[in-house]
Amino acid sequence: MMKSHTDESSLTSSGEGRLLHEPTDGKRVWMPHPLLQSTIFAATRPDHTSQRIERINAFGDKIRIDSPRLLTTGTDLPVFLSTLALAQKNGIREGTLGGNTVCFTQFPIAGLYELLGVDRRNRAWLTQALYDIGRTSFLITYRDPEKHRGRYKWEAGQFWIPSLTVGQGRNGSTLQLQISRFLVPKPDVYLYAQLELVNALETDVAKGIFWVLICRESLRASPGEWQSLLGSNDRKLRQWRVKSFLPALEELATMGFSWRECEDGAVVVHRPGKKQKQGELMS
Repeated sequence: MMKSHTDESSLTSSGEGRLLHEPTDGKRVWMPHPLLQSTIFAATRPDHTSQRIERINAFGDKIRIDSPRLLTTGTDLPVFLSTLALAQKNGIREGTLGGNTVCFTQFPIAGLYELLGVDRRNRAWLTQALYDIGRTSFLITYRDPEKHRGRYKWEAGQFWIPSLTVGQGRNGSTLQLQISRFLVPKPDVYLYAQLELVNALETDVAKGIFWVLICRESLRASPGEWQSLLGSNDRKLRQWRVKSFLPALEELATMGFSWRECEDGAVVVHRPGKKQKQGELMS
């Protein structure tokens, strides 16, 4: 479980640290492209056993994800994006801990409650989610390093280490994250997710499609390919298409996304504002 403290940690007591970026508006969550190339968050039922997911993406790159349990789009994706939005808005700093240089940030946990639409009664669930997400690590081994400036791999260690300073009053407790450097926002090279949009979505599959399209203007795939891409473990494809996939597409359509079913049965989904291509059939 996440550590709780009644006094300030050595990170904050040692000074403010050096701010590593301009604070963001908190509406856009900035992330590196490699992080968005695989199914970190699955649109399926929770699995509380430790996970090592290995797969090959559409570019032929090998992807490995290690986490304490299966992370889901239903609960973990909003927690991840909301936490990262607040971290980037409040500023990620560089400081020292035990003689080592680390990146850290802190903010009232009340802000996270507000973004997620929960309250202090959900603290145990939320702190466990923060702990599990934080322990997740990610590795991509590139099939063609020449397309990646000669890099053979992209590796992200644990996302963050959370701790909670218990407090009273208006702001209440403070959440502090010792956070991985790759989550420091770089708007000139990183992609962003619109936080308000993902937190407004209700179905797990819609949130999964949202995540998949952060790094794409559109995507065309068969229902079976969509199911695999979204990490669904429902073995009844036709039932999943009718009860989960199509309702998710309709929900996304109310948020500005558009989708069409092609003659061969493939479904193409466009991010908001993207034009349709000819030769696609309206569903």
